[in-house]
Amino acid sequence: MISQRTTVLDVLIVVFLAGITVGSLLWPLIASTTSTSPTVPWVVLVFLPLLTLAAATLLARTLVHPRPLALIAVTVVAGTAARFLSMGTFGVELIFFILITAGWVAGVRMGFVLGVVTIVVSAVVTGGLGPWLPFQMLACGWVAAGAGAVAHVTGIRRWAHQAPIQATGISGTRHGWAVPRGTRLALVVYTVIVAYLFGAAMNMWLWPWTIDPSSRLALIPGEPAATNLVRFFRYTLATSTLTWDTVRAIANAMLMASIGPAMVATFSRHFTPRSTLPLGDGTRTRPLTARGEAATRH
Repeated sequence: MISQRTTVLDVLIVVFLAGITVGSLLWPLIASTTSTSPTVPWVVLVFLPLLTLAAATLLARTLVHPRPLALIAVTVVAGTAARFLSMGTFGVELIFFILITAGWVAGVRMGFVLGVVTIVVSAVVTGGLGPWLPFQMLACGWVAAGAGAVAHVTGIRRWAHQAPIQATGISGTRHGWAVPRGTRLALVVYTVIVAYLFGAAMNMWLWPWTIDPSSRLALIPGEPAATNLVRFFRYTLATSTLTWDTVRAIANAMLMASIGPAMVATFSRHFTPRSTLPLGDGTRTRPLTARGEAATRH
């Protein structure tokens, strides 16, 4: 996991982004309790991307270091390629595999940054620009950030040291990062959960426009939020949960179960600051976790 210093401002920004996310995605429920004819919050569509980019910039202000920047660049390229390759397929969105594995290593703060940047760049390249993009920016930012949070909370984020080797009197380091137990299961479970949550979130913001107002699945202006929430659950089950979202969950979960840990180990090996410490006649390379270590950082 990439080392980051978290300040009070960082915490406030994350809380601010969480508030924006909840308010913007749940606008139909909020508007229906205060108006008899909820309309699109144009102010949200205009200012949401600006607020998101500004917050992401603030979060990234202390990440101007070659390794974090390299991780963002690699994630953007890989995510864009994955999105391009899975275009036109029924619910298969391989960009989630990239966001989750990279976010697992990046952590919450940088995970949000790479999630936002990746979805914006991939949208420009693949022609995915539209009124849905601001909501996708926030949702994908939290997908990657959530992976980093799960890795931190569960403690499945540190990799075993690299064993020293010797060959004809020359010391070296064998690059064989061990994956902690539980990593594969945690990745698969998280992938399935966010696949369904992402689909529900994207359905929520456009729900009032995509269905006949007379339908029993439609939003009822003026009704309590709980009543409309039940209707929304029925709507999302009927439209995407059992189809697109399920395909997304299965496709990414299968990919995660097969090569997810290897992908995380690759990200961690190349983008985690390391220190090389003397050990007998050889060396041992491990993640740099302590400040002021008598080691060579590379």
